Amino acid sequence: MSLREFARFLAAETGYEVSHESIRQYEDGLRVVPSVYLRALCQAAGASAQWLLIGRGPAPGGERSVAAPEAASLAGALGRLLGADPRRRGPPETRLHGWDPATRAPGRISPEALARREVAHAALVSRATAHLSWVADLLGDVAHVRYAADPDGVLLCADGDSTLSAAWSLAPGAVWSEDVAGGGDIALACAGRVPVVMAPALRTPRLLEGRVAVAAPVHVRRSLAGVLGVSLREDALAPAPTALAIVYAALATGHDLLEAGWEPPAIARVDTDP
Repeated sequence: MSLREFARFLAAETGYEVSHESIRQYEDGLRVVPSVYLRALCQAAGASAQWLLIGRGPAPGGERSVAAPEAASLAGALGRLLGADPRRRGPPETRLHGWDPATRAPGRISPEALARREVAHAALVSRATAHLSWVADLLGDVAHVRYAADPDGVLLCADGDSTLSAAWSLAPGAVWSEDVAGGGDIALACAGRVPVVMAPALRTPRLLEGRVAVAAPVHVRRSLAGVLGVSLREDALAPAPTALAIVYAALATGHDLLEAGWEPPAIARVDTDP
């Protein structure tokens, strides 16, 4: 199926119109892919992103199920898009960290301080939320917590399984900076400015025991705008597709902020509650 035919197929199946040239640029990594395009791919296949990418969950069926060749094209398109790097330097680097710093509980900022940060980083939160919702589509019925933090490691928003959120200290206002929490996916993504995977096979901090934690920085020009992340139980899902989805979400969020003319907000240093 040519890209021109693929564009017509998407329009006929979903009503979402996109040019074949835009599709080519998406797949070549020349443009950041909008979440609405990814959702259109899934809708056209009559399947969830989870099934198309990792084969988990119910197979497509019903009236909107497409023929095998089209389904294969859609699955391949999703895989290429999530692995694409708009800077054309190959797949984004991912570091696996297994060091074990002194274990300290994450700190918390006051509700007043959190409210100030939510206002200052409103653009980050609004754009991150849209892209993190697609990560939720990928994870499907896998219990998880997805979140966005500011450059200081302060969680601004979190969504997903409330029980896991409470157990893992992943509620808004939690401080996961390196100096406060002693390490973790958010802290390392902030400090190293690269995607981080903390997997159970590695020697991870005790604060992260029992879960896979993935985080990716949101870059706007040369500035760190924040960090997006997701945590799930260690036996729930292999880290690779989750890592790719978070890297994509962070990349797309940074692109949206750049187009919106984002500038780093002026925020006082983190003061945690005792």
